[in-house]
Amino acid sequence: MAKVIVNGEVASVAETKTGKPVISIWEMYQDSQDMQRNRRWTLWVPMTGFESIVKGDWIEIEGDLSTKVGTWTDKDGNEKQTIDHNINFVKLIQHKPVVTPEATSSIDEDDLRKYGNAPF
Repeated sequence: MAKVIVNGEVASVAETKTGKPVISIWEMYQDSQDMQRNRRWTLWVPMTGFESIVKGDWIEIEGDLSTKVGTWTDKDGNEKQTIDHNINFVKLIQHKPVVTPEATSSIDEDDLRKYGNAPF
């Protein structure tokens, strides 16, 4: 089985019918014509170790590659074929949580404008 290392932004975090977590990420890469592209990966992760990952986080993982032919229907009703990229036996290498405005500031900007630096 081929081992791969992939990184990208978390597109979704869900559970299968059996309760096993599954994560989708978008990897950015350059194609052969030097154009920026995105590739979707589905990560079949273990039950523990991935609880803190949410949509918008950036992660780097390692695991076993598997692919299969998939289909999807475009807006005109035409069925298209695609390659589904899956990774099994996932190991987390890096995790950078998404930065939200609430996480970056504990100061209420509205109160600061109203009252200045007055202590409460």
